[in-house]
Amino acid sequence: MALAPAAFRGAKFAVVENQSAGGRRVVVHQYPGKEVSWAEDLGRDARRFRLHGFVLDGSVKLGGSSVSMQRAALLAACDKPGPGTLDHPTLGKITVALLRWTIGEGLDAENYSEVEIEAVETGQQEYPVASSAATTNLQKQVGDVQFIRPLTPAGSRLRKALISFAKSTVLALISGKPIGFSSLLASATGLLSVAGVRTDLVGRIAGWVSRVLWYANDATALYRIATGLIASSGSTYGRYALGANSGLIATNQSAYANDQTISGLTSDASVLRQEVKDRAAATSALAASVDLADITDLATAVTDMIDALLDCCADPADAIRILLSLIATTLSGGSTSITALVDLMVCQAAAAALTDAVSRYQPSSTDDAAARIAQIAPVLDKLAVQAADAGADDVHAALRDCRAAIVVMLRDAAATAADLREFAFGQPLPALLIAQQLYGDATRADQLVGQVNPIHPLFFPLTFEALAS
Repeated sequence: MALAPAAFRGAKFAVVENQSAGGRRVVVHQYPGKEVSWAEDLGRDARRFRLHGFVLDGSVKLGGSSVSMQRAALLAACDKPGPGTLDHPTLGKITVALLRWTIGEGLDAENYSEVEIEAVETGQQEYPVASSAATTNLQKQVGDVQFIRPLTPAGSRLRKALISFAKSTVLALISGKPIGFSSLLASATGLLSVAGVRTDLVGRIAGWVSRVLWYANDATALYRIATGLIASSGSTYGRYALGANSGLIATNQSAYANDQTISGLTSDASVLRQEVKDRAAATSALAASVDLADITDLATAVTDMIDALLDCCADPADAIRILLSLIATTLSGGSTSITALVDLMVCQAAAAALTDAVSRYQPSSTDDAAARIAQIAPVLDKLAVQAADAGADDVHAALRDCRAAIVVMLRDAAATAADLREFAFGQPLPALLIAQQLYGDATRADQLVGQVNPIHPLFFPLTFEALAS
């Protein structure tokens, strides 16, 4: 039975003989006094392929062109740098790196040339990464709404640290003990009696609750969550606004991923918004009734309220926007030790939720990941300095861990993504044509529209920035 023709980077040639070689990467360890060695298996060795064949003038199976054109096409394919696709006659398509090639020309060179190619299989370049930012995905349900909730170790440590610090600080305030804050809380003045602490606590919590509810309404607004409508429902509303739920290397689902109608979206948004309201009401009630000697329940309620706010966001990009805005919020009113403590507690809880949100962020490019790091890192640095000023060593360490985890997660997510580069065209062109010209893949047209944001998908600007590959 004759072998099927082979091709390297699309240049075809007939195959007379092919050889495949492989093995195991084995290291033999020999020790003094031991007659039997130990062979350590390090995995499969790279496969090597040698194909011997020919090109023939006018062969229909090889494309029907002249032998000189076939030789030229094969020569050009072999001279290109980098890995290429080998259409193996029996193993199919394989990504290989070419080691050597031979094209022979004899007396019958005007009709026939022998070809020999030797190659080794190859993959993508990868670097080992030591990362402590592993994320646990928890299945969560609020009412009838089911979704995946990311939980990072750094975010969990920060929640525990802020709860412990809040408990010890309030206990010191009502006991009349010196709290030893170097700048942030020591400069705040106010009553340190139990009644004064309670009044300040209730008032400040009420202020933060109103802000959280405002952001919950913002996060569940129809124009923010409608991007979740999937194309299978007959809608393409969200095709250009993926909101960092979808990148080049991964895709994750939001709490609204299963909704296919506007009514379904609004219903689920109402459920998640009500969850924030319930958590906020519980926080306000605890502020008025919790034992000030142990406010663990109140601090836990604050973190739960912020986590509920994160859950109602349609995508990681919107969650990052809302949580950063919440951290930047400045409430009106006098500053006392207890109000400053509540401010710290809420902002630190938002930082923990922010770390979880970043774990699901899918950057569109390395530039996008770098921009997010530049946006988030200074915010966490400022919170860490405030925690250090307040004497909260554990909170400070946890915030530094969150910052490090965010940097690692964003860098890992963008490790295989391309950089942005500027493209220029002589006339406005449609997205489908540009995607085909730039990437050889027209299905990436929606991605281009989302990045460039043209006035219309049929009319791209003459110059724009997009992924290099």
